[in-house]
Amino acid sequence: MCLKGELDNKGVSVYRVSKDAGIPYSTLCDLVSGKTDINNANVRTLALLASYLGITMDDLYNKYFIFATKTLNDSVVI
Repeated sequence: MCLKGELDNKGVSVYRVSKDAGIPYSTLCDLVSGKTDINNANVRTLALLASYLGITMDDLYNKYFIFATKTLNDSVVI
């Protein structure tokens, strides 16, 4: 599942997470949409997001960002 889907399942918006977790809204939007690559994200931002979701940073990366990368790569047709 993608991060946006997880937030939807929890019934929270990106805006609510940004306010509750202390992550700038534009930063979180860029992460959720894939505009910002996880490898370029600030460690503090990832730590705040993982803490908000109640998971480790390792789980955050493996559960949400590896999935998104695989999905994007699998759909590429050359």
